[in-house]
Amino acid sequence: MKLVCPRCGREVGFLVGRVCSRCFVELYGLARLQERVEAEICRYCGAVRLGGRWVQVYSFGGAVEALARYLVSKARPVEPLERVELTGVEYETLPNWRTRVQLKLRGVYRGHVVEGFQELTVRLKPSVCPLCKTRVSGEYDTVLQVRGANPKVLEERVGEVIERLGIHRQTVDLIPGKNGVDVYFTNTGAARKVARELSKLLGGTVTVPRYEEVGVDARGRRRARKTLVLRVGRAGG
Repeated sequence: MKLVCPRCGREVGFLVGRVCSRCFVELYGLARLQERVEAEICRYCGAVRLGGRWVQVYSFGGAVEALARYLVSKARPVEPLERVELTGVEYETLPNWRTRVQLKLRGVYRGHVVEGFQELTVRLKPSVCPLCKTRVSGEYDTVLQVRGANPKVLEERVGEVIERLGIHRQTVDLIPGKNGVDVYFTNTGAARKVARELSKLLGGTVTVPRYEEVGVDARGRRRARKTLVLRVGRAGG
């Protein structure tokens, strides 16, 4: 049965509330979103801060689209829509520190699809993510000492493992020495991942970590650096 929209006079298959879907979007939009938002982007690695976490995006466009997905995922649909999702981003200006876009949205109402656009202006502010702060300052959380084979061979193998795992951002430095290599990480989890992969590749076991207190953090909690030692069984695999 065809219905008539009282606002525009069109015949439609369904109404959203009292008007057609096109009029509904024009009057109310699809999601309760701010028209302007600000977000931090790391000036070193390009990560963007979404809520309480940093997400790697590599470009202004990636930051804008990641922020758009995050905002829509957290937004409430305009009543009486049951849910809303982002289906695309159309740029009105080139991606930069200030970017204006049209968000293409799809809502659902009683099994019917309602589509439309909402404008969003994104302002990105240069900042430094926690990992880059650690890297730039030369600070580290955990050192992995790899021993038992030629340092040059170990340096190559460690580099291959870091590349395969994709944890460059968590790697502060890699220093070869007479007895092996020392690899500095921003967190213990990254160090353990590398140690596990190296032990699969080269054999060997990881010792129980040693702890060294290095002061307190901003909340007054004690900070401790960890040292892991991997003694490998062979130089290749």
